[in-house]
Amino acid sequence: MEQERKPMNVPSEQVMLSAEFSEALGKWLEIFGAHYQQAITELNVAAYAMGLHDLSVTVLNAACKLALRDCEFIPKVADIRIRAAFSREYDCELHAKIVASEMYEKTMKWLRVTDSNEKMSAEELPPVAEYAVKLSGGRNAMLAGKETDRDWARKHFVENYERMYAHLRSRGITTREGAREALRMIKTGEFDFPALGNPD
Repeated sequence: MEQERKPMNVPSEQVMLSAEFSEALGKWLEIFGAHYQQAITELNVAAYAMGLHDLSVTVLNAACKLALRDCEFIPKVADIRIRAAFSREYDCELHAKIVASEMYEKTMKWLRVTDSNEKMSAEELPPVAEYAVKLSGGRNAMLAGKETDRDWARKHFVENYERMYAHLRSRGITTREGAREALRMIKTGEFDFPALGNPD
């Protein structure tokens, strides 16, 4: 008769883990133990907690998922950390590039259908897109007649949107209201983002 499995008791006090992280790590150690048919001891749990405590829950989940897919034997802390580094690079940089390119297309459509002398009555541009437009020379530069001028504006829009988007997300700012407030603070000098422009 199969013994009833007890949930992994991940110590949250010894290495100052959040309850959310402890729960996520416990879930993955249970999965690893069952999949690789290997007992997970309290000492194992403590080692994983000490070796992975600096990862976010999102990165931990992504890295453990990759490790489960890739590793022939039960993943060690190093196996998970290697995949965590890849996960963070992929999530932050590639995702920001994709979002920036998509937002450029949406912004160009918005600019083409709105008159420069009237306020937008339908959906407004997201604050970060407005910011990127300003740093790219404004509406006229974005809609310039010369292809070289448009290419210049596109390059600067995507670069500025990508940097700001990644910076905001790294600080947990994911709403329009939060982005608008952060941009206001940048403009007034209350909030500093290195290497980012400060549009007037």
